[in-house]
Amino acid sequence: MNPGLPIARELVRRGHDVRWYSTPRFKNAIEKIGARFVPVVIFGKTEEKPEIANRLTWSGAGLGVKVLIPTEAQIRDAVKSALDHSGYRARAAELSKELQGHEGAREAARLIEERMR
Repeated sequence: MNPGLPIARELVRRGHDVRWYSTPRFKNAIEKIGARFVPVVIFGKTEEKPEIANRLTWSGAGLGVKVLIPTEAQIRDAVKSALDHSGYRARAAELSKELQGHEGAREAARLIEERMR
């Protein structure tokens, strides 16, 4: 569980309009507490960030910008682009709905067992 979720839930309960920037993986948890999900923008060229940025951009659920150290203008432009592009939010919602019907760990174990036969 994300330790920030209880805080966001309490802010929503107190009448605040909470917007949570995240990847589609956490969309359901964010919306369940009453916060608004906003697709994320990912920056970075180290560790796994380029691959995550590729997948996020490929999925249509957000924007990946592969730069090591983004400038203020790059951050501003990317966030504005993500917020202005309603398609990111719509695609993230589609992916979230699609993933709701899956039990990731069980499906992964089943697929591994099938391949081992």
